[in-house]
Amino acid sequence: MADTQKENWNLFYKSRNEPRQDEWLVAYDGYFKRRNDFSVLDLGCGNGINIPFLLSKNRNVYACDYSEEAIGIVRTKFDIDARIVDIRDGLPYGNEQFDIIVSDLSLHYFSDSTTKRILKDIFRVLRKDGIVLVRVNSINDKNHGFNKGEEIEANFFVLKGRYKRFFDKNAIEMYFKDGFSIEKIFERQTSKYSAEKALWEVVLRKNLQLHKPDSGSANNVG
Repeated sequence: MADTQKENWNLFYKSRNEPRQDEWLVAYDGYFKRRNDFSVLDLGCGNGINIPFLLSKNRNVYACDYSEEAIGIVRTKFDIDARIVDIRDGLPYGNEQFDIIVSDLSLHYFSDSTTKRILKDIFRVLRKDGIVLVRVNSINDKNHGFNKGEEIEANFFVLKGRYKRFFDKNAIEMYFKDGFSIEKIFERQTSKYSAEKALWEVVLRKNLQLHKPDSGSANNVG
């Protein structure tokens, strides 16, 4: 069966191979300054919009995306470990490999069960006391699909083969409660796209004192 969502992303990146500037990570500069010789994963990196900032902080940067076009662009522009990865199938990285994981608008495309499974795997590859910097769709994101198409789960819609989940504050607290402390949470607007987008920015810290996710996450390492 064709993966319409992947086909759409490949077409998107084929027509737009230059990253559109969006300097949201500058606000979280302090999290990078606290660490020396750390490892960073750009999870769902797209065409590399966040990579220049990450490389300015540290050279040990990894990136993954399931769009072949996106990863082709990243490999051309940056000398980093960039892999084609469908995160639904598990992250191909070792246990506790990363100090910081950046997930910029890459965690809101999945069913409830798949989202929880991916978060378990993020927990697995993140080091003790590690940080996850997340952006996800807000339910106020009227310009980018909220309440459009068929609602197949609460705030999870499919339209022309493309799936999108939208979050309110309660949903963020529910999804990220296992194994993480929420250090910061903001609802913001971004002009990253042609139409204004509403989203949540969340800072998570791995917290082993909280309930650890079940061991049901994928464990592919390569």
